[in-house]
Amino acid sequence: MPSSGSPERAYDSRQRQDLARRNRTAALTAYERLLFDVGHRATTVRAVAEQAGVSPELIYKTFGGKAGLLKALWDVTLAGDDEPVAMGERAQLREVWATADPRRKLHL
Repeated sequence: MPSSGSPERAYDSRQRQDLARRNRTAALTAYERLLFDVGHRATTVRAVAEQAGVSPELIYKTFGGKAGLLKALWDVTLAGDDEPVAMGERAQLREVWATADPRRKLHL
């Protein structure tokens, strides 16, 4: 391919990743609100999408549907995020295991 005379720039996906993270957070926040307001059964993917300001397609692609939203919300609530990291591999739990003082363990 001929050069256009300008140096090639590496693709930087940070903006896209930031937008995806914001959309994901907005969807989980909207789902949590609806979950407590009307319950899981009455909550629709369309309602979550409308409250989050995203498309229903994004909800399906990101979470796979209501069951995926519920699991992601559970993960965020339990572990603090929904990263695919086992509890035993998380720094917080490793710190608890490495601490000898029982009071400090309870605090952690």
